[in-house]
Amino acid sequence: MWSVLAPWLACRPAAVERPNLALIVVDTLRADHLRTYGYAREVGLEVDAWARGAAVFEDATSHSPWTKPSVATLLTSLEPKDHGVVDWDRRLNRDFVTLQSALGAAGYDTLAVVAHLAFDPDSNEFHHGWDQFDVSVWKGVGSPHLIATSDKVTDRALAGVEQSRGPWLLMAHYFDPHETYLERPKYPFGAREVDLYDAEVAATDAAIGRLLDGLPTNTVVALVADHGEEFGEHGGRAHTVTLYDEVLRVPWIVAGPGIQPQRVPGRVGLVDLAPTLLERLGQPIPPPFKGRPVPFSDGRFTVEPRPVFSETQRVKNRRSVVDGDYKAILDLNTGTVELYNVAHDPGEAADVASLRPKVVGRLEAELRARETDRWVVPSDVLGADEKELLEAMGYAMEPDQNSQQ
Repeated sequence: MWSVLAPWLACRPAAVERPNLALIVVDTLRADHLRTYGYAREVGLEVDAWARGAAVFEDATSHSPWTKPSVATLLTSLEPKDHGVVDWDRRLNRDFVTLQSALGAAGYDTLAVVAHLAFDPDSNEFHHGWDQFDVSVWKGVGSPHLIATSDKVTDRALAGVEQSRGPWLLMAHYFDPHETYLERPKYPFGAREVDLYDAEVAATDAAIGRLLDGLPTNTVVALVADHGEEFGEHGGRAHTVTLYDEVLRVPWIVAGPGIQPQRVPGRVGLVDLAPTLLERLGQPIPPPFKGRPVPFSDGRFTVEPRPVFSETQRVKNRRSVVDGDYKAILDLNTGTVELYNVAHDPGEAADVASLRPKVVGRLEAELRARETDRWVVPSDVLGADEKELLEAMGYAMEPDQNSQQ
């Protein structure tokens, strides 16, 4: 890894007071369940107040509808087909250049506070490149599905940056909006599954508010989610299986020195987040990164349109692309293609594949061409104990099920 980093490290700026970076990742957070993105219910008020001084990307897409491949993309600026973390038995290659290894090599202290089994160092490789990788909010305490962890994530994150020599990179990963939803008496939205979800989002928002209040002003702060959640919009629930926008559309909000408050139209993919943040820190972008920084001038971002691809290989084997006004979803098991005019039908209610055969042909060709350019990673078989724990938490479902975590 260091031989790859060396050439561009020599070019990095020697700033006297380099900005810190806080990357806030909220598991299973739909963009459209935040006030910032137009939600009618009073959910996400702390984030909304902060976002008024930030750049709010109006249409951000995850490249996968579940945690491991999505977070791998956030950290490596590689899409799932390139980093290969596409199932539970695939570990992140420890030799990849990552956001944390790039900033660590540039002299940043790096700290991650995480609250998901997917980051467990005993069975995954996300901990490489971090000076500190804190799993204490759940490790040895209980399943993060069954305990509230958001306040603990904030406590550990603030303690970590307080002790840092600086500049620093913090990744704070919040898990509570992920099913199983806990009772939150402070947020009595109702008893439906979606009501309980919103209550979890509200509780997490309060914890994030404390984190935002405790960060120094010389900090670039980015808030994103790894994926969203289904509540029956297309007949399913949870996430992982489908590629509709309820599981792919996520918040992407950035604030910090030199960034003007703004709404940023245009669709972006999370593969571009790490390069965008490195550019805002004045750091060079490692050549292995495949994402591109969103163009920035005079304090404002401008999205350059290009296709955005997503995929899932757990339970179902599906690919999607949004290109211009249209989104195509290809099921590789059945060979069927769905087509939606997302410019006029953002809820993806009407499949127009039969009415637009030329568009279907073009987008299907784009998707199938990518299948010949995949990094094939040897499976790293999980042990019996790890499999048993995953099954107990609902992660080992049968292929014919319609929802997954």
